[in-house]
Order: sequence, then C-alpha cells, then structure tokens
Amino acid sequence: MKLPAKLLIGFLLGVALGLAGHYAFPQQAHPSMRWVTDAMTLVGSVWLRIIFMVVVPLIGAGLMVGVFELSKGRNLGKVAVSSISYTLLFSFLAVLIAVGLTALIKPGAGLAFDRAALAQNQSLNVSGDLVIGKLVSLGHEGTPAQNA
Repeated sequence: MKLPAKLLIGFLLGVALGLAGHYAFPQQAHPSMRWVTDAMTLVGSVWLRIIFMVVVPLIGAGLMVGVFELSKGRNLGKVAVSSISYTLLFSFLAVLIAVGLTALIKPGAGLAFDRAALAQNQSLNVSGDLVIGKLVSLGHEGTPAQNA
C-alpha cells in the first residue's frame, strides 16, 4: 500500500474514532472524558507548534538550495536577488490581500459574546498553556481577568 493511501486511511480512522468518542461518551455523562479531551488538545497543540516551527526554516532552506542549484555557483548573486525579490514581493502582496479582505469583510462583526464563557475559555489559552494548566498544576490561580 502506498503512503498517500495509508495517510488517508489514518486520517479517516482518526476522524471516525474522534466523532464516535465525542457522541458515545459526552463530557456531561462521562466527566473523565474531559481529561481525554484536554490531553488530545495538548498533543494537537504541541504537534501544530512543532510543524509551524519547522515549516519556515524548510521553506528558507529550500529557496536557498533551489537558487544555488539553478545557478550552479555562477552568477549566484543575480539569481539570488531575483528569487528573494519575488519571494518578498509575493509575501507582501499576500499580506496586503489578507489585510484588505479583513477590512472589507470584517469577520466577527456583529457577533454577541458571552463574557463569562470567554473568560473561562481564555483561562485555558493563556501564553500557550492550552491544557497544561489542567493536566499539571503550574501555579496558575484563577483566570487572567481575575489576576489582572
């Protein structure tokens, strides 16, 4: 079996098992599921942070290797300047498009928020301690709004 097929099967099994666990063992009926949810949230959060930490250096290294391979050492400066210029130009354009669309669409405008629920949720998201404060006591007392 090829790797993409294995990845797809693993993804689909993960989604199916997650949904089955969510509906078969709701947190209200099974309080111990809160710990499982918190642990899986922690694992997912750490995994995503590791991926994000690796992606940027990989893109930079790939760009440098590509520039060097294109030039084979001759006229490296010319190719490097043009490729880095294109990278910076398209990154700048992407930021402009994102900021412009955000200003135009205004996501979240008009939503009503429950401040008590937000304060409870925010206490789990302070400085990256998504679930760590729940699993291991790090001395965090109360919510950030109470400590401020």
